[in-house]
Amino acid sequence: MSEEVVLSCVSSSGGKGVKIAAWSPGKGAIQRTYSSETEGGGAALAMLGKTHIMCALKSIPFIYVWHVRKEQVLMKMACPGLVRALAVSPDCVYCAGAIADKIHIWQVSTGHLLAVEGRHYQPVSVLLFTDDGQSLVSGGEDGRVLVWSLQRLVSQAFDSSGVSLPHSENVSMGTRPHPPVLHHTWSDHALPVTSLHCGAGGLRARLASASLDQTCKLYDMASGQLLCSVLFGFSLTAVAMDTAEQWLFVGGATGRISRVNLTLQRMAPLHGMSAASMADSGFKGHTQAVTSLAVCDCGLASGSEDGTCRLWDIASGQATRVLQMKGGVVQSLVVWGVALSGHGKKTGPESQSVFIAPFHKQLLYTDKNTALDCGQFVLRRTIDPFCELYCSKSGV
Repeated sequence: MSEEVVLSCVSSSGGKGVKIAAWSPGKGAIQRTYSSETEGGGAALAMLGKTHIMCALKSIPFIYVWHVRKEQVLMKMACPGLVRALAVSPDCVYCAGAIADKIHIWQVSTGHLLAVEGRHYQPVSVLLFTDDGQSLVSGGEDGRVLVWSLQRLVSQAFDSSGVSLPHSENVSMGTRPHPPVLHHTWSDHALPVTSLHCGAGGLRARLASASLDQTCKLYDMASGQLLCSVLFGFSLTAVAMDTAEQWLFVGGATGRISRVNLTLQRMAPLHGMSAASMADSGFKGHTQAVTSLAVCDCGLASGSEDGTCRLWDIASGQATRVLQMKGGVVQSLVVWGVALSGHGKKTGPESQSVFIAPFHKQLLYTDKNTALDCGQFVLRRTIDPFCELYCSKSGV
């Protein structure tokens, strides 16, 4: 049976072991726990479709994968470095991981590392895909928020001979410059970006970013315009919006959660104003930093370093459920349509299997002679990396 589930990655008391609790907001009870005894706790969490959970480890360069119906680890994948942020495209084709100041893009079904790109000056702290899967948004400790074109990110800088070249070298050689890989670059935050939330609509959506500089900024991704900047009296560590994008929720390093009604005033008067007169005084209960916020059908779900997950009634700001975890909550995700049990006939989107291959550490294409041996045929790269040419080994 499919249901709405909140996944919470919990750090153990000794700093060892990965623990992910799947709990139901409606029932307020933990229904399944995924764990693994390892030398590093969890650092980033992502959902692969409706069937698999991915978790990047904090102290060792590995990504662990679980099936939602099995509590044992399904796969352990080595990475080129420590992954601090993780995101999977809605169609489950690509996985993005942040390693230091660079973004790595893997193809899930083959494990190929398709791109490694760095435009941040300090480590990347958060990643997310737009709902149409065409763009990737990244936030870093340098205070920058970047919106990437996923297609250009994967296929950029290939000249006519099939060799990957930097953009500057392409221009110096007189080849036709490629379209920019970035849709937008925003440098409005003065301190590290800690959380991002993207609404519905692809590149026509609104993007909210939270930062340690005590501000939450709202952008229009279609025009690249900064719609408003709301100043709070505490460092922000989490941000979320409801489906209608009426309420903006922020969580802080002190454990405080505030909300702002974006429909009460026009965007212009909100620009640069303090949120003291607009934010509610409810949502009190956490005693340490709020690490994640997510809106679900039953209200607002929050996780904190104090070891509790709370479900809040949005209208009153009161906590309706409190779950005590055995450790601080690193990250929480709200997932719809997940079947945790295997009883009954498997139908619907949750029954669709996803093939996962171990992620590679090296880029797929490094020179023009790269070829993948596929048994009877050899897969060779063409000018367009999305168009692959199959040639027989006999040369026919």
